[in-house]
Amino acid sequence: MRSILSRFDNGASIFTRIITLFIVAITYKWFGFIFERLFSKRFKLCLKYSCIVFSPNQLRVAEWCETVGIELSVISIGQFKSPYNHINHRQLMLLALCNSTVLLRHVFKSFRDGLYRDNFMRLVKLSGIDLILQKVDFAQLLFNFNDHSPANILYYDYGKLNNKKVVYIQHAPVSIHFPPLFHDLNVLFSQDSIDKYRNPNNRKIFELFDFHFTEMEGHKRPEENKVLICTNPLDSLEEIKKLIVLLIHSGYSVLYRPHPRDTRELNFKYAKLRCSIDRNPQNDIASCIAMITNESAVILDSIFQNKPTYKAAFLSKDVRDNYGFLAKGLVIREFENPESLLDSLMNLEKCYNRQKLDYFIGAIQNRNKIVNKFKRVLLGL
Repeated sequence: MRSILSRFDNGASIFTRIITLFIVAITYKWFGFIFERLFSKRFKLCLKYSCIVFSPNQLRVAEWCETVGIELSVISIGQFKSPYNHINHRQLMLLALCNSTVLLRHVFKSFRDGLYRDNFMRLVKLSGIDLILQKVDFAQLLFNFNDHSPANILYYDYGKLNNKKVVYIQHAPVSIHFPPLFHDLNVLFSQDSIDKYRNPNNRKIFELFDFHFTEMEGHKRPEENKVLICTNPLDSLEEIKKLIVLLIHSGYSVLYRPHPRDTRELNFKYAKLRCSIDRNPQNDIASCIAMITNESAVILDSIFQNKPTYKAAFLSKDVRDNYGFLAKGLVIREFENPESLLDSLMNLEKCYNRQKLDYFIGAIQNRNKIVNKFKRVLLGL
């Protein structure tokens, strides 16, 4: 069981899949009823509004809703801490074993379909989520905080099967590659999101604001000559190392913050190099005099705090201006080599136009008025 859980988001070998078949047969015959009874009490969504969240980012949206007076019944599913009714991956595995019809279908398909094989453990997880959605007592109005992950799509489908209206609330910046809008109400951050999303079926849209930016008060003063570097898995590790070495040799200390999905190791150490352990990028930005990144929405956080912000295009040649920051004039310069970036950093050159920020994050200054209007729209659904 432990080895299976350790590969929960990966493909699985034929041995793992055969062992899964055996465990399903034994578990369902002897323990299935007990497992279902054990977890069924967790499947109650008793308030008028409810949601199921599958990640820490989605959890933060649920928590924000409650801070503005939108009360939700919440079930959280995943390997993260939650104050709500929570089901972790081990418990989800047990529920997947109880959902034998769906799970066995995935197992057999994985023997002849490479896509199923490569995503086998994700499908195991979805089998457990499917059982939860079969048993859940749905509320009047459902909230969904992701519009493209398999778990969230499955949640949406079950909501519609139960004749419920489903509200989508954006949880992070988007690109033009996101799917068309399809929820009954689509709550988006800003005009940028409205422009990027396709809406061929004329689905209802409400422009909210990016509520992450309302939580940035009382930050400490930055440390002298400390620079934040935020990277993603597409960035070249060699280029990242070159930039770090150049900055340290130029008298700066570096706080390195890779994307959560970037598990690569730098494999070198400097006294003036430290890796971030803070879940909130806003705190890291506040602690530094400047921020360097390439293709990342953290640019918005940095500009919001009026930090010198530098787009290091040389870190990756594969993706250019995915968020449209250059095209829309928010970022007015990107850098093709670390030396030119260093020159601008030493002068704390301003390389952005903060007046363009509202286009990307919404009219935060009017947040109370917007939230009250949003509540009235929900009452009308």
